[in-house]
Amino acid sequence: MDVDREMLRYPGLRPYFYEGKPCPRRGAERERVLILAGMYASVLDTGVLTTRLVPATESHEDWKNYSQFILNNSPTMREFVREYPHWYPELTKLL
Repeated sequence: MDVDREMLRYPGLRPYFYEGKPCPRRGAERERVLILAGMYASVLDTGVLTTRLVPATESHEDWKNYSQFILNNSPTMREFVREYPHWYPELTKLL
């Protein structure tokens, strides 16, 4: 799941994850944002979990800090993770 590639392909999506822009209420843009939110949540949750379980990576705090930044700056991500807390347990802990 290449989140950065999708951001590059649809640069208008970036504000939904980095600048506090709320998720669109309807339409194709809403679907893109929600699909990307799912991809992003999977990547972040896996990164936080993996780096916690493999301390030798020495990047657990980095993953936590970056994930916290995204959650703090994206209403879409917060709502998405709250809607599916069992899918993203590591991110749910950061809410």
